[in-house]
Amino acid sequence: MPRIAKDDGPCFVYLFSAADTSGVEFVKVGMSVFPESRLASVQTGCPIKIGAGYKVKCPCSAVAKALESAMHQRFADRKSCGEWIRFESDGLAQVAAEVEKMITGRHWPMFRMDIETASLEAYRARRKKEDDLTALELDRFRKEVRSKGFAVKF
Repeated sequence: MPRIAKDDGPCFVYLFSAADTSGVEFVKVGMSVFPESRLASVQTGCPIKIGAGYKVKCPCSAVAKALESAMHQRFADRKSCGEWIRFESDGLAQVAAEVEKMITGRHWPMFRMDIETASLEAYRARRKKEDDLTALELDRFRKEVRSKGFAVKF
């Protein structure tokens, strides 16, 4: 009997597409808790600009891993380099259609990603996290200063 992973929260399977000037399209299938952040690192390793993408919200990382693996197996004959899959045309549409078949009837929404704003979304999320941490650190420092008897306002 297969082990069931603990519920570790939502995880996304992403599909990123990069087409060269000859029309050959490469599709990257992967998984990430925050695919908008992942986009930047994937773009760094890809000499072709990523122009389109999708993300599927899975209930946990085990489900995301299974869906990602299924897509790599389905298109194994088109494997190019690493996790990139090579198509002569319409690659993203073909992979997205296969994903749609697998998630039909499940409550795993699939979203088209706005590649142009995804990096900005990732930056904002990172800044919010940093701002939240800064506020938390400041609050801890205030408590520490007050616990030592100082009456400083800040």
